[in-house]
Amino acid sequence: MPLKPSIFLLKSLSALALSCVLASAQTFEINGQPASTTPQNAPQKGEPKKGEQKAAGGGSSSSSSSGLGWGTSIDVARQSRAAEDALKRGDASAAVTYAQHAANAAPQNTRLWFLLGYTSRLAGRYSQSVEAYQRGLKNEPGAFEGLSGLAQTYARMGRFDEAKKLLLQLVAADPKRSNELQMAGELFLQSGEYQQALDMLQRAESIKPSARAELLMASAYVRLKHPEKAKQLLQMAVRRDPNNKETQRALAGFYRET
Repeated sequence: MPLKPSIFLLKSLSALALSCVLASAQTFEINGQPASTTPQNAPQKGEPKKGEQKAAGGGSSSSSSSGLGWGTSIDVARQSRAAEDALKRGDASAAVTYAQHAANAAPQNTRLWFLLGYTSRLAGRYSQSVEAYQRGLKNEPGAFEGLSGLAQTYARMGRFDEAKKLLLQLVAADPKRSNELQMAGELFLQSGEYQQALDMLQRAESIKPSARAELLMASAYVRLKHPEKAKQLLQMAVRRDPNNKETQRALAGFYRET
């Protein structure tokens, strides 16, 4: 008799999914709001993620001080650091304000626009996040950080087709980007394209194994009516992250259904 998808498993998936973030790599989030669901490739608990945290005064971008006076450069660096500090405190709204000042003062600095896009997404200001990422990508078309971040914001907004298009573009350019593969798999899963989701998640798992990917693959296998494979993956997820209550609930729900 075909196994029906476990309600508990689906709830666990929803709790872990996002965006995102992610993620939270910026982690789709699919990578989620600060604290429990930060973007996939962003550090946990509101810390700015690698790549997006580079600021005019502290980053390596050669354009960060181009055309700026000394006083302006110092102010931009101060505003950028203030945005990062606000993220560490979990104050996304304040981070947006500081990041906006920094980006306006140094509009040629791509990383500042990406920082604004990231902070805006965490603050739930999705339209502002899209505009900031697009502004940064106008400066530097094809920048991976910007494309990934924009995809995560689109996912948060429910614009899944646009998010998937960007993520597929990224993994085509760099097939080793496990975060983007996992986010794409999650979006395909949400849209009911289970085999495509499974393909993406398996690729992500082969690059960087994670309990999250295993939980998502288990959900795909449940929907594809392969309960034994789903059970194996749920058990793997629990062994990998035994203190994760979501994976424990998913496994308990699976056993209850079967």
